[in-house]
Amino acid sequence: MPTLLKNLLKFTLFFVGAFIALSIWASYNRNLEKKVFGTPSFHGATVYRMPDLADWAYAERAKKKILFLGPSTLYRGVAPYVLNDDEISVFNGGSSGQRIMNSYFLLKYVLERGEIDMLVLDVFPRLWTGSKGVESARDHILNNPEYPAKAFGEMAWASEDVRNLFLGAFYAVKRGLLGRNEIQVTPAKEDDYRGDGFIYTLDSKERKSVDVRSDTASFSFREKRYFKKVQRLCAEKEIKLIVLIPPEVQPTPFVLPLIMDASNILNAQEAVPDSSLFYDNHHLYGRGAEYFSNWLKPRIKTVFNTQ
Repeated sequence: MPTLLKNLLKFTLFFVGAFIALSIWASYNRNLEKKVFGTPSFHGATVYRMPDLADWAYAERAKKKILFLGPSTLYRGVAPYVLNDDEISVFNGGSSGQRIMNSYFLLKYVLERGEIDMLVLDVFPRLWTGSKGVESARDHILNNPEYPAKAFGEMAWASEDVRNLFLGAFYAVKRGLLGRNEIQVTPAKEDDYRGDGFIYTLDSKERKSVDVRSDTASFSFREKRYFKKVQRLCAEKEIKLIVLIPPEVQPTPFVLPLIMDASNILNAQEAVPDSSLFYDNHHLYGRGAEYFSNWLKPRIKTVFNTQ
């Protein structure tokens, strides 16, 4: 047994050493990095959004701060410049495929850097089951200049994905140990990043057919567990929590879990009646996002001022 443990220790040390050596080599060799670890991409503008989010989180609370978190329905659907005024400052912290697990760790990231007054959590019903947040966790490793901040490492671990852990270890070496934080990406032609986390989708983006879902969406056990974590963190920090059901052309049937307080739910599924403002069933063009944001503004203000 001692011999087995000794050999296992030697193998572990060899593997760790080899991985660090490979990571250092790949950090200075773009082709090797691409082949072994992958290539950063624009992928929802995370490369631009995260430094902006850090600045927003650190900024003093001269105004009431409202953070939006959620998937691509959010970062393409809510325009902070429409919502901002003399009283409130809004940031759109959406990301592709963001589940409530990802939202929880993003909230932790922000609260480690500052305070907020309200969280608006976009819970798109079609994402209530299935993935464990792998896509968004990977995005926040691969395309995030703020990684290896602790919250993103925790997010990668919570995604329960081996490749995410592998990528997390590599970029911890490249960006954390070696300080090589540069990320070069080519934005999509139809996506215009307009600051505060928002992507304005141009009309040049091709329209897709509207897909209709007849099955009723309900929260998975995992979504419930992380929603409770969000609830507890908001209660602890005295943050007002609003649940947002985003607009769709053909609304997805859903059943809300009992853990949600009905008074804190804003169902906007039918808030945008003009289907030409969408490029598919649930993603808005930029002009649609501005329409929806104008619909949303007085409702957010009402909730904010009455709770």
